Amino acid sequence: MNFSMFQDFHILPDKSRFRRYVFIWLIACCVLMVSAPFGTSFLSFGQRLLYWPIMVGAALALSGILRSVIPSFGTLTVLWDAVIGAVFALCFVPVIWIMTEFVLRFSTLTRDDLVVLLRDITVFSIAVSIVRGRLERRRAPLLTEEVAASAEKPRLFERLEANGDVQFMRLVANDHYVEVVLDNGNSERLLLRLRDAVAEIEPVEGLYTHRSHWVCRAFVVRGRRIEGRDFIEMADGALVPVSRTFKANVIESGITF
Repeated sequence: MNFSMFQDFHILPDKSRFRRYVFIWLIACCVLMVSAPFGTSFLSFGQRLLYWPIMVGAALALSGILRSVIPSFGTLTVLWDAVIGAVFALCFVPVIWIMTEFVLRFSTLTRDDLVVLLRDITVFSIAVSIVRGRLERRRAPLLTEEVAASAEKPRLFERLEANGDVQFMRLVANDHYVEVVLDNGNSERLLLRLRDAVAEIEPVEGLYTHRSHWVCRAFVVRGRRIEGRDFIEMADGALVPVSRTFKANVIESGITF
């Protein structure tokens, strides 16, 4: 069993995400108590009933903390996922040792046992973290069901030179201009006020994060707090600032920091 399966946990998640991870926690606990991996078959069912819920909960909490404190590497997303997996393993093996040896007093782990445990969890944690990250970023650019079902094309497209199957990712105000960032990696500069651009981008779902920034909700990966400042990480790795004025609305939309 790979504890890194829980690494997409966010601290203080919104209600829908919270229900999702409670469900994952319950399912994982049931599977682990029955399958007894990592040599825990010597434990009685009653002991496993205590051991695995604690360990799964600890894995959820630890992974949520790591993803909140380790800054992103911009476009080097695979490297960031690998680092998350490696740090998770390095931090979680001591948790296993402490809980098994000193708190629950179930067994005695030798130095060789810890080395093997660290090796196995590190390899699997990195692999699953990278796969999870790739799947999450592939899902992020998808339009919401409401937008996909709508036949209306945003009027803002009429102002762009771009054509084809491109989508709006974010808008950035710069003096009297608006930079329109697209999902194909290109951007276009329009002589237009930000609020007028937002009005013309409907029915695409999005939100203001700052008086000079608007983001498409479908391309938001997660919220980030870096050196005391709040940002939204986008699918292309860009960090969009979140001002105090708009933070409440950002959180209300389901994005946590």
